[in-house]
Amino acid sequence: MSNKWLKRHVSGAAIVFAQNFCRLSALPLLVGLTVAPPISSAQTAQVTFDIPSGPATKSLQTFSEQAGIAVTAPFDVAAKIQTSTLKGNFTPSDALKKLLDGTDLEIANATSKTISLRIKVLKEASTRPEPAVGAATERDPVEVVVTGTRLRNVAPTSPLKQLGRAEIEGSAFSRLGDLLRAQTEVFGGSQNPGVQAGSPRQGQSNITNGSTIDLRGLGSDATLVLLNGKRLPGNAYTQAPDVSAIPLAALSRVEILTDGASAVYGADAVAGVVNFILRKDLDETEVGARLGGATQGGGFEQAYDVTAGKTWTNGFAMVGAQYRTQQPILASDRELTSEVVPVNSLVRKDERTSIFLAGEHSVSDRLTLRGQGLLSRSQSGSLQQTFPDSTLYIDHTESQTAHMALGADMEISGDWRISLDVSHADAADKRGTDSEWGYSVDNWTNRTTSAEVGASGTLLHLPSGPVRMAAGLGYRHDFYRYVGYLEEGAKRDIRFAYAEAVAPLVMPSDRKGLNSLDLSFAVRTESYSDFGNTTNPKFGVRYVPVPRLNLRATWGKSFKTPNFNQTAAAGNVYYYAATSVGSTDTTRAALIEYGGNPDLKPEKATSSTIGVDWATELSGFKVSVTYFHIDYKDRVVVPISVLGAALSDPAYATFVIMNPTAQEQATSMASLTGGGQFYNFSGGSYSVGRTLAILKDRWVNASNQQISGFDVRANQRLTFATGVLDASVSITDMTINQATLPGNPAQTLTGTLFYPPSTRIVSALTWEGPRWRIGSTVNYISDAIDTGVTPNARIASWTTVDLIAGWRLRGDHRTELQLAVTNLFDRDPPIARGAAANYPGLYYDGTTASPVGRFIAVTLRHRF
Repeated sequence: MSNKWLKRHVSGAAIVFAQNFCRLSALPLLVGLTVAPPISSAQTAQVTFDIPSGPATKSLQTFSEQAGIAVTAPFDVAAKIQTSTLKGNFTPSDALKKLLDGTDLEIANATSKTISLRIKVLKEASTRPEPAVGAATERDPVEVVVTGTRLRNVAPTSPLKQLGRAEIEGSAFSRLGDLLRAQTEVFGGSQNPGVQAGSPRQGQSNITNGSTIDLRGLGSDATLVLLNGKRLPGNAYTQAPDVSAIPLAALSRVEILTDGASAVYGADAVAGVVNFILRKDLDETEVGARLGGATQGGGFEQAYDVTAGKTWTNGFAMVGAQYRTQQPILASDRELTSEVVPVNSLVRKDERTSIFLAGEHSVSDRLTLRGQGLLSRSQSGSLQQTFPDSTLYIDHTESQTAHMALGADMEISGDWRISLDVSHADAADKRGTDSEWGYSVDNWTNRTTSAEVGASGTLLHLPSGPVRMAAGLGYRHDFYRYVGYLEEGAKRDIRFAYAEAVAPLVMPSDRKGLNSLDLSFAVRTESYSDFGNTTNPKFGVRYVPVPRLNLRATWGKSFKTPNFNQTAAAGNVYYYAATSVGSTDTTRAALIEYGGNPDLKPEKATSSTIGVDWATELSGFKVSVTYFHIDYKDRVVVPISVLGAALSDPAYATFVIMNPTAQEQATSMASLTGGGQFYNFSGGSYSVGRTLAILKDRWVNASNQQISGFDVRANQRLTFATGVLDASVSITDMTINQATLPGNPAQTLTGTLFYPPSTRIVSALTWEGPRWRIGSTVNYISDAIDTGVTPNARIASWTTVDLIAGWRLRGDHRTELQLAVTNLFDRDPPIARGAAANYPGLYYDGTTASPVGRFIAVTLRHRF
């Protein structure tokens, strides 16, 4: 990466960090951490221990104090390990062995005053595949399962990013959606709290104040969302799961797969998969409280959670609850929105309660039963008024999500396992709107039920190693219903079968340049009751020329059916002032056709990635670089991406009828489908002579989208005697080109109003010691083009800094206090006047920037 590239895309603060990061990567790694000063004690005498479960860094500190013995350990490894509760009378040596049982640490040397720990040397280390940088791994070294494959003990060929428990607890956020939107691969559009009514893109709105995940900016319906590998139901208008229903306290980790995965998981996994993994190793009770607010006013937040877990030899159980409420931020609270009607809500009032549980138990050596459940209810409200003398709309929304999954695993022969899974999930949303015109109610219901049986194990043994395989079949039923001013609904049945295999072509060896080579293949066929059959393959290759250097590549097909809202929603016609759609004529108006299209076809995509992962053995440096390309055909989009430029941008000419005749207007009015209605927001009455244009802006299958770019992630960990210094940087640079009809010139969407930025960079620096940690994150979003004004204008880049500090109270390692400050320097969003085309006075793009400003939160957490 050249300095020229950095100077073009990165602000001064990020450049300084990048330069320092490169210097840090050359520093040597110090391998030991002294946890406590040595205190003389006999190793043979029994001591009474009372050590709660938790991170090994805390447990070893408590052990040292209770035993009176100094312990040295590799801090970076200990910081990632969870130990179980230890109570009773033991010799220090026996106590430490029990404490470390099942972890990757063991005793190396022991004297009467000190004990030294080391990383276990695994017997299978010479034959087990080296996991890719960023790949998720379980604590048990025998079995590793990651998102993107159904196979055990297989390193992924697709790019996979993991946010572990440490990253979750150390983040500055209380909502899962905020944590995800802070990742460079995730766009803040679709259904999300920051999206305002001014966005003209259909499917990009804030109906329920929930959070959906939009990988690559391809829409939240192109990202598959899983909870422990099971699908979650869609949410209201956008038909995508609301992840804010999942409490952060319940999660062990989050895995983000940025590659097409329809061959493994089926439809919707076009941009990728996000899998939320629940905690399994909690053996205590945790309670937490958080208070926060914006320094410019409004947005006061309270969050409380309790999580209890118990582990035993054959299983675990976990149950918990979270309550969160936040006050609104109004336009009158911000100077930035001084031209917006003061009562308008920039951030909605929100209240949510979530309850979750999970468990697993091995009833015998061969049979394991497991289950999980989630129940979440929320309420939110907002005020919307376009002009001071126009109608005030008061919205109140209630949402509920329920999810239940049960499963069983049966070991049958050798390493073959049969798994049976059933799941059911419901999402219900109700929006009530009060105005001078009366009270209206909209109700959405989404439901999904599935059953699946599969088997996995070793198919055969080659001289180069075992060929592992997984295969299975299943059934899913999806249901959607809307009841409001009209009633609409749809359902579909899907039957599917899949197979997956990984074959090692070269046995792991010490030969340079030919250490190991694996080929993977997956295929899935699905039969839809409304869209027919589809079969999608995927190929992958993973080459390890030398240990810790992974070269990988994937190629695959993906498939996505239009969601129910895109096909079954009513087709409405709106009447807007011509100035709202790019005209300078203040006396005319335009008809705009919006809504569902029952003639839509499925979307198809071909995805490919090429990547390299490298990790040094001793210096603690890791880097991952991935090139991705998606050829997305028959993409379901609204053709006029920026309504404010509809009559001024020639790219939209195909979908615009200028000076329509009376017959053309009558045909447009007759296009109302599914009980659709005519809405007049023009400020005057409708007439044929007043109508300047007709805009055809319903969902359509666009000809093609080409998405390509790079993801770069690098991390440097330096271990010192007093703690760990961690530096990281994540960069996503991409381009989305779209041609709405064959033969039309392609438009570049990235780096324009209401679309993903061309470049995002998140860099972080954290120092963590035995009792405290402090870190800072720099968030950079590149500049963009305001296509909503004529001539187009520049939207400045946006750089914010977050700060987080945490303390473990002295003498009580079970209590932690954390201070988090987001947008430390209180940076306002960059001006984007085109965003005000449909929302007068709202001069910023809510999909990439936030009006909240500096937000300070304090969290207190206790474990017992």
